[in-house]
Amino acid sequence: MNIKNAFKALETAEQVSTRASEEWDRYPENESLEAAFDAAYAAEFKAFDAVVAEIVKVSHGMISAKIARVMLRTKRAEVRDLINRLA
Repeated sequence: MNIKNAFKALETAEQVSTRASEEWDRYPENESLEAAFDAAYAAEFKAFDAVVAEIVKVSHGMISAKIARVMLRTKRAEVRDLINRLA
């Protein structure tokens, strides 16, 4: 997977996770909605780690996984712009 596809997958996973969270918030007693949220959150976390790995790969290790995580959390717009220019 390339970095652009990984980033798109992350944004999609985040949207799915948000929707699942909103549904579960409406019906907190519903166990199937809780399970759906758990699965969506796990997919989001996996997609986040995939983007981190791609950032490390593209930078040839000059950016560590720890720094890549911080970048994604605090400088998302800048990371998105950079990825769009790279790919």
